[in-house]
Amino acid sequence: MSSLKMKNDVKYELIAPDGGWGHILNIGGILMVGFTVVPISSFALIFGPYLSTFYDEISATTTVYSVFSTSFYATGLLANFLFLKLSFRKVAVMGALIYCFGSFASIFVFNLQFLVFSYGILQGEHTTGSTSYSSTLNEMESHQLLDSNASEKSFDNKEKHFQSLESLTNCHKATPQENRKGCFLQNLFDLSILKEATYWNIAVGLSLCITSEMNLMALMPIFLSNVGFTDNEITLLMTIYFMSDLITKIIISVITLFWKFKSRYVFLGNIAITVALRIVFTEINLYWWTIVLTAFLGSSRCIIQLSHPMVLAELYPKQFSSAYSLCMVFTGISSIIMGSIMGLVKYKTQSDAMVLHVLTFVCLFCAITWTLELLYKRFVFKNVKK
Repeated sequence: MSSLKMKNDVKYELIAPDGGWGHILNIGGILMVGFTVVPISSFALIFGPYLSTFYDEISATTTVYSVFSTSFYATGLLANFLFLKLSFRKVAVMGALIYCFGSFASIFVFNLQFLVFSYGILQGEHTTGSTSYSSTLNEMESHQLLDSNASEKSFDNKEKHFQSLESLTNCHKATPQENRKGCFLQNLFDLSILKEATYWNIAVGLSLCITSEMNLMALMPIFLSNVGFTDNEITLLMTIYFMSDLITKIIISVITLFWKFKSRYVFLGNIAITVALRIVFTEINLYWWTIVLTAFLGSSRCIIQLSHPMVLAELYPKQFSSAYSLCMVFTGISSIIMGSIMGLVKYKTQSDAMVLHVLTFVCLFCAITWTLELLYKRFVFKNVKK
């Protein structure tokens, strides 16, 4: 309901956003993010027992997830082409239908190839990146729901849970939106930014770190299970992981109201700390140590996700759409490459820890290249300019 305010004999009327559709959109957005992003972090809990009976669990997960991540990021560019001809509403409905079909098909998985198609391609094409509060809350809650059904010993029952809930969000997604065209699409493929060596360094570093973080989220439950943690303990640890992510988001939101930071320095410092945390997390598997380290890793995940677009927006404010879109392309490519490397490392070493160390190394690579660039600009390039 609207309310009225009087000021200087002028009436001001407060109305619902978009005639009330805004509230429906928010509700639909929360449900959509919850039931499309949650399976990413719960992949091992849903399909792990099935994959372990036929394949190496780590190798199979990295294969499916690398295809998923590539579809995940490549579809962002495809969607922009669809916006030229269709409204946001129609594109959203198309994405919902594709996801529902992929989720439903995943119930009847009979081999790895079919899972790659149903989960990696179909669900990956619909899902888009999100760092909202709602995604974190839903991830925490869904780990509890999955654990409560653990006694069923059936991955298809868990998958049906997500498929049925996803179908409920279709009506919320079908909200009227203005068909937006113009400068964003015109500047989307401005490839002139690729002439800058700095952009290559930034984009490659960001894509590697995002790929590393998302793969860690998918592999963490498998790793914890293989080192001896029970299903209940894994559920608790993943809940702590996402709760720490949420709390860090709130803290950062408050801090940025009073202080301003350079996003690239924050990202670089966080990556350096993350490398140390991951090494300790991989090598020390004591219960309380793991709880503490998981909480810190959740906070580092939050900073990586939040700083990712902010770094590009800070350095390329006038070319942000091009910078971000091309970075998505780099991330999709790195997902395929990293998936292959992790599968090869697992095959050669038969060590889960080495797979996690590979993910840590790519973050270390980003930290080193970024540091070298900053030092070069601060000392060498500055002296040459003088």
